[in-house]
Amino acid sequence: MTICINAKVVRKDGSIITLCGTDSRVSLGDRNLQSITMEGSGKDVSFPGAVVALSGAGSLFEALLLLREDTRYCKTVSFNSRADVREFILNLFHQFNLLIEAGTLNKDDCQAGTILITTPDRIWGAYSDLSIFEFTEFGVSGSGGNTANAVLMALYPLLPENPSEEDLENFIRKAIEITNSDVQSCGGAIHIFRPEVPNPLLTKKSKKKNLTNKNSSDKVDEAPEGVKKSAKQTRPSRNRTA
Repeated sequence: MTICINAKVVRKDGSIITLCGTDSRVSLGDRNLQSITMEGSGKDVSFPGAVVALSGAGSLFEALLLLREDTRYCKTVSFNSRADVREFILNLFHQFNLLIEAGTLNKDDCQAGTILITTPDRIWGAYSDLSIFEFTEFGVSGSGGNTANAVLMALYPLLPENPSEEDLENFIRKAIEITNSDVQSCGGAIHIFRPEVPNPLLTKKSKKKNLTNKNSSDKVDEAPEGVKKSAKQTRPSRNRTA
């Protein structure tokens, strides 16, 4: 159980700012909450061009980490359209099923939850039934979702007319702070992440180099990290289009 938020604002010049924020508490309902709480990390995993945040998805998070460790996959993954997002979710559940078949995970450990995907200009919500939604302002996921959604709906109209990244970060942070104080299963440090646009030239140059020099011992450049952690460390789902 947790709280995850992604949000988006459009500035006067047409530029778009997106951020993703989470708390850092992991728990299983109300059972033995303190002893199974882990502090110190968010629920975000960075991919080239996107931040992916999970809540209430149990061991699905391990499948997500395995996808991130697959450097070949990370050089081809894309989040530019609804079809891209659905393909990513299919790959995620395929990886999860492989772990179940191998006996590493139990299918009962995968709880229903919304997967939030934040790109530099779009914010998505994906569900276990493969429903994909694009949010226009913000999205929420987790046990604290109802509280966070109410706070976000109240605060979003109060954002400056031409908001900065700091304004959006404070907006997310405030929603998570209030949620943490109101919902027992949410809490811990707040983490804010900003998705970065991957540089396709790095991969193209690397491939070209390997083709022209088969004996080269140079390693292919790995895809850049898809996310940079925000300078500040915490802040805050909303209107969505099917």
